[in-house]
Amino acid sequence: RFYTEIILEHIDDITTYSGFLQTIFPCQKWRLKLAFIRYDFGHDKGNLMEIIVCKSDSETARLAFRLRYEVFGAELNFQDNDIDHTNKIYKDNLDDYARIYVAIKDGKAIATARIIYDRECDFRRLIPEDISRLLGINAFLDHYSGSLAISQKFAISPSHRGSFAASLITSKMYADLLDDDIQFLFSMCAPYLISFYSQLGFHMYAPSIGDDIGMLTPILLVT
Repeated sequence: RFYTEIILEHIDDITTYSGFLQTIFPCQKWRLKLAFIRYDFGHDKGNLMEIIVCKSDSETARLAFRLRYEVFGAELNFQDNDIDHTNKIYKDNLDDYARIYVAIKDGKAIATARIIYDRECDFRRLIPEDISRLLGINAFLDHYSGSLAISQKFAISPSHRGSFAASLITSKMYADLLDDDIQFLFSMCAPYLISFYSQLGFHMYAPSIGDDIGMLTPILLVT
């Protein structure tokens, strides 16, 4: 069984929706708040999934860094100097400015992503030049400073791919973006993942380019 209750807060009224969540992403007129989420997978052990937003110095964030390592470092064999093979974590200096989203089930991180707001981080100084150029971020900073964010380090445990973890994390992120008046969320992905990110609300807005790890496509979510 699956049960969830979501409050959709419209400009004029409030609607409570209870039922089977397919994928819900609000448009500009809606605000989505996850009021209560509960999973019951029959006799499967552990039935609660929790979405936590934390800072980089928390223990929950460390669980996220370990999951990143499992996906990017061990599974995908990314070559990045910030991947710590000794401690099996993947963390960089931008995490100190990030809001780290983590889906926790049975005490383990099963999905994670991070968001960095330009109002909390000097994008021109701290975002690596190759990423800034790929995303075309400077043109947006000239006109929309204070309302931009970048999402990176999206990782899902192999055992929970195809579950609701990605949708729930993205829904929570979207709700926070609306509450914080963020207009543009930038990210990037490999071309074969465009279909997946499209289901999460992202759109291509610039050509793919190649780097040391392959092709990357800039994608954008507009609130």
